Amino acid sequence: MIWWYTSTRHESSIGSFARTWIGGSLLDRLVIASMYGSVTIVVAMGLGLLSRSPEAFVFFFLAGTTPWWFWVYDTIIDHYHVRGDLAKYLAQDDVVLATRCEYIGGHPELPHGRFAYLLLEGSRQNPNLTLGFPAPPGQPMIFFSMPVLDLTKTKADTEEAPSIAAAMISGINEKAGGLLKSEQVTLSVDYQGAAGRRQKVELTHFFGGGGEVRNWRNYLICAQAEADTGKRPFGPWKSLKDTPAAIEVIEEVTGVGGSRNGHEVRKPSSAFARR
Repeated sequence: MIWWYTSTRHESSIGSFARTWIGGSLLDRLVIASMYGSVTIVVAMGLGLLSRSPEAFVFFFLAGTTPWWFWVYDTIIDHYHVRGDLAKYLAQDDVVLATRCEYIGGHPELPHGRFAYLLLEGSRQNPNLTLGFPAPPGQPMIFFSMPVLDLTKTKADTEEAPSIAAAMISGINEKAGGLLKSEQVTLSVDYQGAAGRRQKVELTHFFGGGGEVRNWRNYLICAQAEADTGKRPFGPWKSLKDTPAAIEVIEEVTGVGGSRNGHEVRKPSSAFARR
C-alpha cells in the first residue's frame, strides 16, 4: 500500500518514512505499526470506557487495532502488486531481469534516493541497467538507462543492515537481538554517463533480499561472458538479444524527470503501462 501510493508521487517516495517502511523487513514494519497501534488502542479504549456502552467499547477497540490491520493489508498488496508489475516487465523480449530496489545514488540526474523498478535490458553488445519510475494512470513511466561499462567489475558490498526490531530486542536481550540482525548488500555498478564519464550507481534493498543482489551480480557477469564467448551459462537462463529492441521516442524529458541527452519516455505498452 505504501509502495503503491508513493511510487507515483516523487515527493512522497523520497521521504524517510516511505524508504524506512519499504526497505524494512516484515518484522520491522510490524514494530512501526505497533508503535502507532499502542497509541490508537489506548485512545480508543478510553473513548469506549467514556461511552459506557458495550457496543461502543467494542467498536472503539476494533478501531484502535487499525494499524495492525493496515500492516496485514499493506503486506498483501505490496506482494501481489510488485510481483504483477515484474511479471509484465519480464514478458518483454528485451528484458531479462526485473526487480524493485532502492536507488541510493550515482546517477548525475537523480539527486534523490528512492525506490524504483530496476531492469536489465538492451543487447549483448550494449546491456543497460534501467531505473523505471511509475507514473500516475494515463502517463508513461520515466526511465533512466545506464549503459554498463564492465559487468565483471560489478561489486556487492555487505554491511550490517539497520533493523528497528533487532535494535529493540537487543535492548532486552542482546543474543536474541543479534539473531534478528541481517546483512545489507549493496550492488555497485560502473556505467558510462551521457558525457562519456565513468559513473557508479549504488542499489540496495532488493525486493528478494540480499540473495537477489548476489544473483543480479552473478547474472551480469554471466551475461558478459556469454557476449564474449557465445557460451550459454548453466541453468535456467534468458539471454540478451544480439541486437537492441527498437524504442519509440515520443519526447525528450527535461527537468527532474529526465534530460536532453538521450533518456527517453516510452509510450505505455501492455507491459509498461500502469495497472
